[in-house]
Amino acid sequence: MSKHPFRGREQVARLYAETERQGRRVGALLGAKVSGENAGATIVALAREAAPPQPRLLEVGCGRGGTLARLVAELEPQRTVALDSSAAMLAAARTRAGPAVETVHGDFHLLPFKEGEFDLAVAAFCLYHADQPETVCAELARCIGGEGVVVLATKSANSYHELDAFVAASGLDRAAVSRPSLYERFHSGNLEEVAQEAFATVLVRHETHRFVFATPEDAATYASTVPKYHNCRDTQRVAAAFAGNWPVGGLAMSSVVSFGVAWQ
Repeated sequence: MSKHPFRGREQVARLYAETERQGRRVGALLGAKVSGENAGATIVALAREAAPPQPRLLEVGCGRGGTLARLVAELEPQRTVALDSSAAMLAAARTRAGPAVETVHGDFHLLPFKEGEFDLAVAAFCLYHADQPETVCAELARCIGGEGVVVLATKSANSYHELDAFVAASGLDRAAVSRPSLYERFHSGNLEEVAQEAFATVLVRHETHRFVFATPEDAATYASTVPKYHNCRDTQRVAAAFAGNWPVGGLAMSSVVSFGVAWQ
């Protein structure tokens, strides 16, 4: 069993066995956001520009289906397939995106689809969980054939490092700053290089997003969802530790969000 906090089949299965943790995580992050475009809207805009009308759509690592629902509503695909390794996430995605979505429980390292079966594939904020993101890109390239397009999204490897430092300074987890980043395997700095192993053309766009947690409780809600932190599962305990050193104006943190559009 992998000991990495964000990779390995067993660890990822535990992280996404239910939707509650991810819901708290996304809610806390969006509540703290002070700048940066909506990532789902950006993915839809890139897909609309690059893909044919009413494409045959595949989203891998669909999670709870937020981006998938946008894609379905705005692109009106002739066929939509969502793949995830979590049955709970697939159920949530189906609820959000509608019953016409085909859901597949599977591993994105080995996609159970034919060559050229799709016109558009999306892998948004998921390839950093892959042991081999290059393999996933190659599988996506196979599934869209020579005429399709893939939209990728990830974040910088040092995303939210300010929170790492604050968790360490609070005394909750002194090693927080040295623990692996969620994004270390597939991030803003290597997105283009990884994608170029499978695609002839890769265009990358970077955006800086900024966040400010207004209260210790807000920051604790998010920190309690980060599996690499030790001693941070109890939100009330974390909030109390944060309150002792709370910055004037709130706790600020940032991330570079990166989008790639790739084709043959």
